[in-house]
Amino acid sequence: MDQRSKLPPDWVLHTVPLDIWRVIFHIFHRDCSIITAASEMISLSHVCSSWRAAIKDAPELWTKVGLVTRTNHCSIHYPSTKTELLSLVLQRSKGMPLTTMNEFSETRTRPPPAEFDLAPVELFLKATARARTSDLDLPALGAVLFIFQKIDGISMQDAPPLHLLEELTLFTVYYQELPHCTELASRLWKDSTLLRTVSFSGEPICMDDVQWLESTQFPLGQLTTLTMTADTIKAFFKLLSLTPSLVTTTIYLPSNDKFNFKNAKFVRLEALQNLTLRAYFNEYLYGNDSEEEDGDLVEVNRKAAMRVLGFIAAPTLTTLSLRFRKRSWSVKAFEKFTDGASSPSTIEHLSLDALGGSHEEKLECIRRLPSLRTLELTVRDRIKDVNDAQRIGDGFWSALREWDGESGGFALCPRLEKLTLGYNSMSKTSIAALADMVGKRWRQSSESSNFSLLLTDADGLTKRGILTEAIAEISPLLELKESGFKLTIKPDLPVG
Repeated sequence: MDQRSKLPPDWVLHTVPLDIWRVIFHIFHRDCSIITAASEMISLSHVCSSWRAAIKDAPELWTKVGLVTRTNHCSIHYPSTKTELLSLVLQRSKGMPLTTMNEFSETRTRPPPAEFDLAPVELFLKATARARTSDLDLPALGAVLFIFQKIDGISMQDAPPLHLLEELTLFTVYYQELPHCTELASRLWKDSTLLRTVSFSGEPICMDDVQWLESTQFPLGQLTTLTMTADTIKAFFKLLSLTPSLVTTTIYLPSNDKFNFKNAKFVRLEALQNLTLRAYFNEYLYGNDSEEEDGDLVEVNRKAAMRVLGFIAAPTLTTLSLRFRKRSWSVKAFEKFTDGASSPSTIEHLSLDALGGSHEEKLECIRRLPSLRTLELTVRDRIKDVNDAQRIGDGFWSALREWDGESGGFALCPRLEKLTLGYNSMSKTSIAALADMVGKRWRQSSESSNFSLLLTDADGLTKRGILTEAIAEISPLLELKESGFKLTIKPDLPVG
């Protein structure tokens, strides 16, 4: 008889040391959403008395505070999160810094309360005053406070300022129909001198949003990290000009903006080290490309997103990521960027959309960055209707293999240490040429800068069904690996 069948159902609770459970609780809490974390921890604490004691006495497990608001049949906003839950979290978290989030739920699964209670909102604002990280939907929060402002005569000035805030995500920046949010916002981030990281999620940032941020005295000038989607190129330039201290930024730009670059002004970002620019199609911007427009003008408009690069000066930039597809690619913008106030000799890490621009254009960009140590060529978006000729082929790898006898190094990227390549971005007939290139670079590299290859997005290999075919396809690379070359494949090839 299987001895395990004689074990009591709760044997694992009493066998596993409590210290191990504490580690598991921390991992569980880390992966919980901000909104549900407190309820999840309460559920865990009901398993047994030892769990309850361990969870209750660990304030770090009570540092996520969420507030959910809903509307009743009259579209009146009210908090649906229980006062008792928020009180418990604030009590058990003791004095630890918090992470807070509010969200509006359109679901009406619960009947609205007979009387509206402001206590959950007050407790949430109290928690947010202790937050280092916060994710706020200001219109949703302001809509609830507005109701109580009408009923109880409370003031938005009662909201505590966020003195400890270091990282902020704003779901919606500005909502014209809720002007009282301006008063709330001005109060919340008044004296937020520690705020450095901001992400604007939700709708793309437009000029009205930027002007509203200025009117509320949002501390744009002290930000070092910014993530945003710009509604227009004009809004992008305006916001960027207000953030001179940026070190890292990721910007999504509309590829179909008809912005007149004659009105563009250079933006100099002395501290910028990491820049990511990506293009997206803004379906609400001018509609689709007009067939009545001149064909050359349409092509110029499609390149507007990348053209902004030519108006950015970043003398200390070290990492550059450009995600533009072929129709949005502008090698002239890249040339203007490197010929201008930005220093190509400082850029050591480059990431490109492997299908963006022609092979010659990508090589020209690489040629202008002699200090590259890492190069990434991948495809982040879903690929549709891409033939093998559009993928990276023999000519590209031959150019990277070329040796310059006069300098005693490779003609392109002489300092390159690592290549990250998307398996779905290269021509399958060019694997031999790729292996020839990486093999030569590996043999020429020193021990301190041993050249390596990371092959990502290799699902096409792992889903073949017949492993021998997958191995045969990349056998030139696997032979190098057997000789000591550092080759990593993600996802891993199945064993057997």
